[in-house]
Amino acid sequence: MTKAPPEKRLRAISCEMFPGRPGRAFWEEARRVRMSTAGGKRARRLHEVLDEEYRRAPVPPPERARARRPWRFLAGSAVGVLLLGPLVRRVFVRRR
Repeated sequence: MTKAPPEKRLRAISCEMFPGRPGRAFWEEARRVRMSTAGGKRARRLHEVLDEEYRRAPVPPPERARARRPWRFLAGSAVGVLLLGPLVRRVFVRRR
């Protein structure tokens, strides 16, 4: 037996879940398996409601490609060299 929330509550949850990328990605991955393996009448109805709301939800706009910022890498490297330089020099001076 599925302990599913009432249909009205399930639809409200779905309206919050499916407009976002994570919720859509979850249902795209799980949909086929869940729809085909639902054991009882309540479980089938639960998955039908989820699928209906998934189809109704607005599709989020595609993600824009982020601009690469090589200056962050260069700045981080410079800071690392400045901070680790004296430490490395100390290690080599003690070995002599």
